Amino acid sequence: MKKIFIIVMLFAICVIGISATKDKKLKIPKAKAAKTKTQKLKTADKNYEGEYFRATNTFIYTKDNLIFPNKVTSYTVKDESGLLDGIYNFAAEKYGVTDSDLIGLKVSGTISKKDKVITIKKITNYQIPRSRILGEETVETDSDAETVNTNDNATDTDTNSNETEGTNSSIFQANQ
Repeated sequence: MKKIFIIVMLFAICVIGISATKDKKLKIPKAKAAKTKTQKLKTADKNYEGEYFRATNTFIYTKDNLIFPNKVTSYTVKDESGLLDGIYNFAAEKYGVTDSDLIGLKVSGTISKKDKVITIKKITNYQIPRSRILGEETVETDSDAETVNTNDNATDTDTNSNETEGTNSSIFQANQ
């Protein structure tokens, strides 16, 4: 008799529970809180330091690994800050930077690994190539130094060829 009474009570509780969930007034919300959390998670912007090549619109980033060798990856740039064109225009007017020059950038943004796209939200710092900042004077002095060395080698070969007359060993040594 006790077993039958317990079974009837369990049956009654199940019927009341099922009818309560079907009633619209007493309906229990189902996992709406979980949907709002998973709908959109804010991604934190990270700081990246690398070089930007305007001709191909790529950002070259070197990931610093402590144990393994450094990994160099390139990303297509999507500029939401609007500063990148201004930086290039300023550098082109002031220093003669072209689209084929690499500019060092420190940016904050997000990277999409699927599309290999970096979305730049803010440009923290930029660096114009040293050869453009110092101007063409340093490049000319390097080429002048090379021409002086070649002239010295030419006079050495002339004096050595006069000493040995008829042997080409000194010319062969000077060309190496």
